[in-house]
Amino acid sequence: MTVPHISKSTVFSHVVKPTIYDLKNSKHLDDFQYLVKNTPNLIVSNNIDSQLKELMQINHPKKTLSEQQALKLAEKHVGHSNFMTYGNWFHFTWLNTLVHLLPEEEFIKTRTSRNNYKISPEEQHELSTKKVGVIGLSVGQSISITMAMERTFGEIRIADFDELELTNLNRIRAGVHELGMPKVALVAREIAEIDPYLKVKCFWEGITEDNINDFLLGDGKLDLVADECDTIHIKFLARIHCKNNEIPVIMDTSDRGMIDIERFDLEPERNIFHGLVNHLDIGKSKDLKTTEDKMTYALPIIGLEDASTRIKASMLEINQSITTWPQLSSDVALGGAISTNVIRRIFLNQLTDSGRYYVDTNAIIPNSVKSLKKKSESTNTKKLENATLYELSKGFTLDPERVTLEKEIEKDILKSALHAPSGANCQPWKWLIDKNAYYLFHDKYYSESFNDFNDLASYLSLGCAAENFIIAAQNKGLEVKMNSLPFGTKNQLKAVFQLFDRDTVSPLIVPHESTHLAPHIFNRYTNRNKSALSRISNQDLLALEESITSIEGASLRFIHSKTSLDELGELIAMADKIKMLHPQAHEELFKHEIRFTEEENLKNKDGIDIDLVDLTENEKLGIKLCGDPKVMSLIDTWSLGEGLGKMSKDLIDCSSAVGFITIDSHNPIDFFNGGRAVEKAWLKATELNLAFQPMTILPYYFTRLLKGKGEGFSSKDKDTLTHMWLRFNAVFPTKKDCGQLFLFRLSEAKTPTKQSLRRPYNDTVCS
Repeated sequence: MTVPHISKSTVFSHVVKPTIYDLKNSKHLDDFQYLVKNTPNLIVSNNIDSQLKELMQINHPKKTLSEQQALKLAEKHVGHSNFMTYGNWFHFTWLNTLVHLLPEEEFIKTRTSRNNYKISPEEQHELSTKKVGVIGLSVGQSISITMAMERTFGEIRIADFDELELTNLNRIRAGVHELGMPKVALVAREIAEIDPYLKVKCFWEGITEDNINDFLLGDGKLDLVADECDTIHIKFLARIHCKNNEIPVIMDTSDRGMIDIERFDLEPERNIFHGLVNHLDIGKSKDLKTTEDKMTYALPIIGLEDASTRIKASMLEINQSITTWPQLSSDVALGGAISTNVIRRIFLNQLTDSGRYYVDTNAIIPNSVKSLKKKSESTNTKKLENATLYELSKGFTLDPERVTLEKEIEKDILKSALHAPSGANCQPWKWLIDKNAYYLFHDKYYSESFNDFNDLASYLSLGCAAENFIIAAQNKGLEVKMNSLPFGTKNQLKAVFQLFDRDTVSPLIVPHESTHLAPHIFNRYTNRNKSALSRISNQDLLALEESITSIEGASLRFIHSKTSLDELGELIAMADKIKMLHPQAHEELFKHEIRFTEEENLKNKDGIDIDLVDLTENEKLGIKLCGDPKVMSLIDTWSLGEGLGKMSKDLIDCSSAVGFITIDSHNPIDFFNGGRAVEKAWLKATELNLAFQPMTILPYYFTRLLKGKGEGFSSKDKDTLTHMWLRFNAVFPTKKDCGQLFLFRLSEAKTPTKQSLRRPYNDTVCS
C-alpha cells in the first residue's frame, strides 16, 4: 500500500496567521460567503452570544446577571447590528475552522478580565505596547505561550530554524501529527489560536548575523529579548547587539528554576553573562564543532557550580548514554511562568536588577527524610611528632665507624630522598637525623587511603625515597649501609641509613648499581602529557628491564601491541569508574589528591596539580563535575558512568608501551624493595628522555582484591574486578601470590613545565 507523503516544507506549513473577515465590509462578506460555500468539511465555531454575555457581566460587575438579562444587554450593546455580523470572523486555515470573536478591544478586555488586579487595566494597556523577541522555541515556546495567555506584549518576534522532532515532545506542547513542522509555525499558530489580535513576526531561519538587526530593530526596537537558543555563537551575538542597543536580555535554563537577567537598558557597560565568559574567546564560538568544544563554552554560561545534581550527572553521560543535556516538561513550564513574571515586571518598571535567581522547587519543597547512607569515615590518624620519632628509634644499635657529614652535603642527600615519587604525591615520610644516622619513618597521616591496602603503596613510596637517598649518597663518594624494617612492620620506623667512607666493607653496604642516575633525580617528572604514537626502541626497553635486575625477585615486562594496549586501556577505564563511584575513594581523590587552584597547591604542597594533567578546559570542567559526590551517587544508581575512565583510556591509546613491575613475594619488605626497583626504572627512563607516567590503579585494586579478599568493595565491584583480573592476567600473565607493584606508560611527549610541589624540608626532616 502506498501512503501519500506531505512534505514538511510545503507552503501550508508556513501559514500561521488566520484570515480576518469583517462582515460589515462588503468585500470581506463576499469572500466569507465564498469560503463557506466552497470549503469542504469546514468547521464553524460561532459562540459570539456567549462572549457578549461575558462582556456584559464584566461591564456590570456589581450585578449578578441572569442569562436572560445578559442577553438583553448584549442585544442592546450590539444595536442595529446582528450577532452574525458583530465583531470579526477568523479563518484558521490549518484547522479548517471559522471562529467568530468580539472586536479587538472588547476581546482583549474580556480575555484579560481575570488578570485584574494582579495586573491593573492601566498596566495591561502598557503591556500591550511592548515588543518582545524570543530566540529558540523549545523552552522559548513555553515563554511565548505563557506571555500570550497573560497578554504581556502587543508584538512578539519569534526565531528558530528548527523543525519539531519526536524527541522534542517531552517538553514542547505539540502533537505527533505536527512532527516535521517548523517550530516557529507551531508557536505562531498557538498564539493565534489564543489571541489572533496579537502581532506575531516570524524569523524562519532563526537568528543570523544578517537578520539580527531586523529582529531587534525592525518596525521599532524590541523592549526585551528572551534568549532560549542552543547555539553558543548566537547567544553571544544576541547579547552583543542587545548591549549595543540597550535592550535587556533574560534567559531561563530549565534547571533549578534559574532565571538570568541582564539589564543592558539600565547598565549598557555591563559585561555579557555577568563576566562569566570573560576568559573565553568569543570570536571562536562561531566555529565550535564538537560537543566537547561546545561544552567548554556552555558550562560557564549555565553556571556549573550552581547547576542541579541531576544536570551535572547528565552532562557526564553526553555522548555516552545520551546525546545532549536533558530538559523536563515541568521545568520548561516553570521556566515559562518565571520568565513571563520577570518580563512583565521589567516592562512595568517593577524589576530593575540584573543577576541570576533560582526558584528551585526541590529546595523550596524538600524531602524531609534524611538519607540513611553511611558516609565514609575520615581517618583519625595523627601526624608523627618529632618527639615520637626519637621514641620510635630507641634501641637501634649504630655502627661506630659511620661518618659525620657537612650540613650542606647532608641536606643535599635528604633533599634527593624527599624528591622521590609517592602515590598522589602524598609524601608519606618523615626523616630523623640523630647521631649521624638517618631514620626513615612512615607517617600514615599523609598516606592512609583506600588505595593503600595494608600500607603496601606506602612501602613502595618509602622504597623510592630509600633508593634516592642511596644514589645521592653514593654520588657524594660515600658508602651506604641500610637496615630495612629493623623493628618489624608494626613500628613506623622503616629504614635506618648509616654513611661510611668509600671502600668500607660490610655485609649491609649497598652495592653501587645506579650511581650514574644521580643527575636525573631532580629531573624526574610524572609526564601526563599526551603525545603522537611513536615506537620506543627494543634497546631502550631492554635497558629499562635491566635497570631493576639487582633487586631480588623484581621483574619488568612491557606490552606495546595495539591489541594489548586497547585491552589494558579498557581495564584501566573500568577501574577508574569503580574509583569514581566508590564513596571513600572518591572523597579521597577530590579532597586530598587533586589540587584545582594555585592557592590549594601552595597551601598543601602535595597532591596533583590539575595543571600538570594534559586536559582540555572541557575535561577540567568534567573532572569538577565528577567531584560532586551526589552526582556520582546518581550515576551509580542509574548504572551509568561508562565515560568516567575515558581520560585514562585516551592516555593509554597514545602510549608507546606500558610496563608492569612485579616482585616474587608479597610482604611489606618486598614492596619496600620493589619501590627501589620502581625508582631505578623511572630514573633510567628519565636518562633515556622517555615520558613516564604511573597508572597504578589496577595494581592497587588487584592487591586489595587478591590479598584482602576485596575488603571495602561492594559485591558488584568484587565480581567486576575478578573478571578484570582474568582479562589483565591474559595481558600480563602473573602469579596471584606475587607482589603487583607498579604499572606505568611510556611515550615521547613534551616535558611538563613544572613539577609537583613538596612539603618544606624543615617540616619533613627533624634533627
